[in-house]
Amino acid sequence: MAKRRQSGFTLVEIMITVAIIGILAAIAYPAYERQARKGKRTTAYVALEKIAQTQERFLTQNGTYTLNVTSLPGISSATSEGGYYEISITRTDGGAAGDPVTSWVATATPQKQQAEDTCGNISLSSTGQKTASGTGACWK
Repeated sequence: MAKRRQSGFTLVEIMITVAIIGILAAIAYPAYERQARKGKRTTAYVALEKIAQTQERFLTQNGTYTLNVTSLPGISSATSEGGYYEISITRTDGGAAGDPVTSWVATATPQKQQAEDTCGNISLSSTGQKTASGTGACWK
């Protein structure tokens, strides 16, 4: 009698393959999430730079800056694209309410899953100073 040769994979081979895939996924997924958050962070940079440019235009037309994000021409929302950051403007000149605003800081506060980003709040001032409340090189 001729012996038939078996073909295919054994259960042990399949289990080893699944274990290797699981280990690779456990390493790769956190790295993927970090890169995705870094990519979404660019929406905050774009929103803050747009606010800075629009604030300067607003200043030349009105003689003061504004503290209301949506009152700036061309900006209809106080969130970045995709809603990953909430944008706010605060006064830094120490003036009283009703006085012309001469300096400000625009801050992007992370929302949703972006709240886990290591950079935290990202800010841009009227003097061009770029800061972040978290760790790492956030304004690269």
